[in-house]
Amino acid sequence: MANSIDGKLELLTDKNSVLVLVDYQPSMFKSVSSGDKTIIKNAAIGAAKAASILGVPVVLSSINPKSLGDFIPEITKIFPNQEVFARKTPSFDAFEDERTGNAVKKLCRKKVVISGLWTSMCFAYTALHALKEEYEVYGLIDADGDSTLDAHKYGIKRMLQAGVIPITLESLVSEWMHDWNNPKIDICPVGATCSILRRLMAPARWCLRARSENITACDISSLTIFYRALSLKRSTNR
Repeated sequence: MANSIDGKLELLTDKNSVLVLVDYQPSMFKSVSSGDKTIIKNAAIGAAKAASILGVPVVLSSINPKSLGDFIPEITKIFPNQEVFARKTPSFDAFEDERTGNAVKKLCRKKVVISGLWTSMCFAYTALHALKEEYEVYGLIDADGDSTLDAHKYGIKRMLQAGVIPITLESLVSEWMHDWNNPKIDICPVGATCSILRRLMAPARWCLRARSENITACDISSLTIFYRALSLKRSTNR
């Protein structure tokens, strides 16, 4: 018990965690009515983009793409050389798919951040399965939605009661970054030339830029808006 509690108190890092995104497909989005689809979509894209910038491995899983559409390109383009595991058996539980489950196991990460569509089905069942596999499971709550508000609400409650740790995009990216001195990023005002010097957040607009990739995420005024803006790809040639 003590080891389990200690593990949950350990912060997420690029060395101990993996991001699993499940069923972000056009037809799945169409039926979402529990929240703003744009916010949900941008949160998922933001998490993927932050993972790419900060070096967190990502596993993508889809269900019946011939009928429901391919995984959204705003995410797959971030990982052009990575396969989306279209589940051979169209189970609502992504971890029942051998390739998806093995992709996570091979990473040897004990912390798994999961989100997907819909909350009460593919997201919840995958999260519950991950708990059975003795992972420490974090549910990215603002990147998911369901066909009804009740389905979304009680899907989250079910996961929390089982032991899933809730987290939001803002909290997730902050935890992965750990501090503004993270060597993988530059912080600089928009309109200025981003140098190797990392600047602290200023009242003016600013950017989080991956040093080694053509990915930039910009904020308008606040930390919350910034993390949502991770969903927007911007040129680093400022």
